[in-house]
Amino acid sequence: MYYNWNDFLDVQKAAFAELNIDLAPGLQATLGDRLYEQSQRYTVYINGIFNGGVETPASSYTSEARGTTPKYGLSYHVTPDILTYTTVAKGYREGGPLYPFPRTCAEGLDALGLSTPPTAYKPDSIWNYELGVKTEWLEHRLMLNGAVYYVDWTNIQQTITLPTCGFDFVGNFGKASSKGSEFEMNYDPTRALKLTLGFSYNEAKLTSTIPGAAGQAGETLEYAPRWMGGASAEYARAIDADTSAYLRGDFNSTSREDTSYNSQSIYYNIAGYSLLNLRLGVKHLAWTGGLFVTNALDRRAETELPLSNAVDLPTQRRIALNRPRTIGLDIRFDY
Repeated sequence: MYYNWNDFLDVQKAAFAELNIDLAPGLQATLGDRLYEQSQRYTVYINGIFNGGVETPASSYTSEARGTTPKYGLSYHVTPDILTYTTVAKGYREGGPLYPFPRTCAEGLDALGLSTPPTAYKPDSIWNYELGVKTEWLEHRLMLNGAVYYVDWTNIQQTITLPTCGFDFVGNFGKASSKGSEFEMNYDPTRALKLTLGFSYNEAKLTSTIPGAAGQAGETLEYAPRWMGGASAEYARAIDADTSAYLRGDFNSTSREDTSYNSQSIYYNIAGYSLLNLRLGVKHLAWTGGLFVTNALDRRAETELPLSNAVDLPTQRRIALNRPRTIGLDIRFDY
């Protein structure tokens, strides 16, 4: 038998403030910041026959992090219906403690420039730079929004394998960048008909890394599709003063995604896919009911290529699929 008991304690404290300043008619500046402090403690206790028949005393591993995530913005109303803006903001992802390293890993750690084994991995952070415009036309029946952005990602948390001992650990190595654009349209040709359209382009790549890391500089980040888009149409019609019916369709599409940095792996990528959802519904006072069909075209889309928790076969892979065509009825009451 094997017994493993784990306890994870995560304590986070934060304070946030934001100031909006009217610099001139139509011109506004935004200044904000978030101060955070985090401490984590991971305790593990192991016992049982498959642990060598001996008890491993409980041991704890800790990590701490603190910092700020500022935000700066500037917006200007060219006209009451045209708003331009620029935003610069920082974000982060929390780090965590590490297991102790076996002594046989010393050579591998030294090759990474680590003279002593790390005890924790730090938060990685991004700086996001965005420039955009939000507009309304045709007596507010047409909304057109667009933006371009650049993201600088540093201290990336990557899983590193040490070849000398076969030990894996999470460390802060390398940098990446992401640049792209977004477009959004909402259009009401009539009171009964509503149309939406949106798409985005994203180019996300590693810009630097180290030997032993999974990817190399210039390679596309995992699960970062180049193109994504969607469209919807909804037609509503009043039946009487208290009742209305509607018909809605949603179409979404995404391009292929790289899921591994190894181009020879069967886990290298997944194909793009498109899905269509339909809904016919009725609203009466506080009641809402609808007949829905999700994945109406019954597409089989690979959404993820998860690695096995045990052994991955060289010629077969696990895949995560979307739900097949599903037809159902729901009824809701708002009270």
